[in-house]
Amino acid sequence: MEEDFSRDEFFEKVLKLKPNQRFSIKLNSYAGAGYLLDLDEISSQGFSVINSTSYSHRSDNGEILIGSGYEIIRLVSPNNVCSGSLIINHYRPWLGKTSPITKKIKYEVLNDGDKQSIK
Repeated sequence: MEEDFSRDEFFEKVLKLKPNQRFSIKLNSYAGAGYLLDLDEISSQGFSVINSTSYSHRSDNGEILIGSGYEIIRLVSPNNVCSGSLIINHYRPWLGKTSPITKKIKYEVLNDGDKQSIK
């Protein structure tokens, strides 16, 4: 399952998951402005990070368009029934963890019998 969170209006949705479910989220990349994704922080919130891959958009002649692109993060949901907000921070390494770009994705981890969907 892959969910697109590259546009701000998608952050109003609630991501409904099963315990230990593999899923992917797509986010805007801020690497062109020097921001890196904080994968350790995602792990500390109970999600297992499988990997993260960055993609760039290309012009018609194949040149990479600086400042454009997205990242796909592959995750495994927590193994217990819970709900909350997954906080995803992008930060500039030379500034430390101050002034991050923060995105919050609301989620619910449901029992196997509960209906799974995106609201």
